[in-house]
Amino acid sequence: MRSGQIPKVIEEAAQKHFSWSQIQKGFQSLLDSTIKPSFSKGSYWNSFTISGLVLEDKTVNTRISLRDQKLTSRCNCSQWTEEKHCEHAAAFFLHFLIAEEKLHESHSEGTVDQIFDENSVAPQQFGKYIKDSRKLIGSQGQHYTQLRYKLTNNE
Repeated sequence: MRSGQIPKVIEEAAQKHFSWSQIQKGFQSLLDSTIKPSFSKGSYWNSFTISGLVLEDKTVNTRISLRDQKLTSRCNCSQWTEEKHCEHAAAFFLHFLIAEEKLHESHSEGTVDQIFDENSVAPQQFGKYIKDSRKLIGSQGQHYTQLRYKLTNNE
């Protein structure tokens, strides 16, 4: 992904669910690093859920889910309604798809890059319960609630 541009395939997927204005504002939130995902699970090709905070003048809590190509969202901002998604939902949608694209790139290159950024954490071994979050690669002694992580099917 070139810095400052939404990959075309991700932009096209976003246009199925969001207005162009929401996509632009959501992408700006990504560039400004105001979204802080706290939970992510699934795949765009099957179904996924992602949730977290958007740190603006007022912190908002956002969650989106895609199942059977139907997107649902929840956000406590003033723009969100049950009938219409908001720019925060667009930001999390874009974040999820961009992170998934990076994951596929790292798998095709045979590397074990971290999925989100240098602040992400990863287990040393999959399939093992980790009681102490400080034992995760990239952890700086934070509690689980302070970490950014993504659950995958070990793909």
